Amino acid sequence: MQHTYVSITKIDQLTFSNCEGCSFSCCDGSRFLFAPLILEDFEEVSPYFPIVFGKINEEWRALILYTLSSGGCRYHKEGKCEIYDSRPPACRIYPLSPYYEDILVDTSCHAIRTEGGEFFASKGKISSSFYHKRLEGFETKRQATQGYLKTLEEGFKPLGEIGGVTLFRYSGEGDDPYLQMHYDSLRLLPELTA
Repeated sequence: MQHTYVSITKIDQLTFSNCEGCSFSCCDGSRFLFAPLILEDFEEVSPYFPIVFGKINEEWRALILYTLSSGGCRYHKEGKCEIYDSRPPACRIYPLSPYYEDILVDTSCHAIRTEGGEFFASKGKISSSFYHKRLEGFETKRQATQGYLKTLEEGFKPLGEIGGVTLFRYSGEGDDPYLQMHYDSLRLLPELTA
């Protein structure tokens, strides 16, 4: 599936029908190995997924690791998400995606339409049914996350490589809540070792 992202400020009106019958099965996790995190995401995802670190485009990123292969998400069983009410922010907000100061919508999503279905977005406004706190001031939160990760970079230790990205864990000194959630989440990653 080719994704087509458009700024929500540039759309007149979109609606959302539902995902039933869609052959792309975006939720199965087979198309994505990991997704970027901001600091406020750590608490939400650490009970379910490993939080690791990687350098992408010369920038340190905190990443949620969905899977170790193209086998898909461990919580997607028989066409349903077993942790739907606790699913990670990247899953929860799709087909929306924060991008620096903008919010993009994946118009290639088969549930997105110009008519029929529930109101989704129009001229920069998003339906409260689809809005998530992660979208508020995202660029400021992204920069704060980058600043935090920059302070840790001397303590990153390689775990291995997945999808062409070398993944790291933190092994330096420090015991703040984010590092604790990172350490705790690594229990979900027994297969990947340095």
